[in-house]
Amino acid sequence: NNFHTIIEAVRRGRIIFNNIRKVILYLLTDASTSMTLVGGSVLLGLPLPLLPAQILWIKLAESSLPAMALAFEEIDEGVMKERPRKKDDPVLSVPMKYLIIFYAFIMDIVLFVLFYYFWKTSNNIDLARTIAFVGLGINAFFYVFAVRGYKTPVYKINPFSNLFLVLALFFGLTIVLVAVYVPFFNNNILNTVPLGMVEWTVLVSYAILSIVVYEIGKRFTIAKPR
Repeated sequence: NNFHTIIEAVRRGRIIFNNIRKVILYLLTDASTSMTLVGGSVLLGLPLPLLPAQILWIKLAESSLPAMALAFEEIDEGVMKERPRKKDDPVLSVPMKYLIIFYAFIMDIVLFVLFYYFWKTSNNIDLARTIAFVGLGINAFFYVFAVRGYKTPVYKINPFSNLFLVLALFFGLTIVLVAVYVPFFNNNILNTVPLGMVEWTVLVSYAILSIVVYEIGKRFTIAKPR
């Protein structure tokens, strides 16, 4: 018996639908990056850039709590100004597919080059795999802030407005650091090696690039005016 309730229900429904799409984008871009990296190495006859245990560990850090936190986003993004969706509109739209391909293609090439460079210059496959391992994790911790806005640029979003996501990323980063610096894990389970300042500078730069690439792809795909 209150028209405002109907309006609010429509608004909430659109926010929830956008959040579902954000989770899908986050998980699929992450999965396609690791699959392309491993698949490309196999096709080129190179050593695996990631071991099975490393893949499982990094997925625990980046694909569980951060993905869940995206479901609790409260960003409105002017959803009531959008036209109603058609009943047969898929959850994974064509622009979303273009965004996933664009992001995964660029970031895979960059990470593959980093893996190959550190392997050849150091002649240490464990170091090169650690670079790929940490690179996959840390870039996901960065570009998730761009995923938070389905169409809103990352610089317009308060990074601390979703405290659940902040805590999830803190947990994920802790998991990555444990894997790299705790001897029991890096020696006996994951075959990683501790990283120095130079390696971390390269990896943080790679993570910042992930935000830039995602924002560019978002601007010309899902956020493109229609």
